[in-house]
Amino acid sequence: MIETIYDEELKQHLGFAKSEQSSQGRENYRNGSYSKTLKGEHGTFPVDVPRDRNGDFAPQIVPKGSKDIFEIENKIISLYGLGMSTRDITNHIKEMYGGDVAECNFWRN
Repeated sequence: MIETIYDEELKQHLGFAKSEQSSQGRENYRNGSYSKTLKGEHGTFPVDVPRDRNGDFAPQIVPKGSKDIFEIENKIISLYGLGMSTRDITNHIKEMYGGDVAECNFWRN
């Protein structure tokens, strides 16, 4: 899910999707990715963080320099505790970030 959100954030930053051509008069474009290890309540896991050619992409979901996702996990758990169904939370995250909670098996941990 985190990688999906990273991709959506970069898409918003650049103004075009990963599959679209970047050579149409655009000065900035995707420039691969780098590996980052994140820490959550259930251990550590690697993610690939996309980057742009100009180097000015600043992810919001897990900012540069940050390695833990406890805050994100706690927000999701809080929403659930407030009475939102898992479907409502999934739809909310998908609407905000373009990612799908089900992709990361979050609910099964």
